[in-house]
Amino acid sequence: ANIEVSNSISKVLWMATLSPTSLPNWNRMRISVNTITQNRAKSLRRLLASLRNTYYVDDEVVPISFNMDSRVDAATLNAVNSSDAEPVLM
Repeated sequence: ANIEVSNSISKVLWMATLSPTSLPNWNRMRISVNTITQNRAKSLRRLLASLRNTYYVDDEVVPISFNMDSRVDAATLNAVNSSDAEPVLM
């Protein structure tokens, strides 16, 4: 008989290394992303794509905030205001 192992199992093997006191709290961590951006729209889009394509253990939303000054360029502002800048589903 063949046993099929889900690809997600390999992504949580680190849990076996947790100490007994840490194990009950492994799922309490929360992630948020605070991005400082001004004139690097291409890098910002790449970051957002990476966040979207990352495997997350839980099904929560990763809040993303952007810090920009008044010199932000139009392309970066467009990337922030686009649908790419919506919160990323974990």
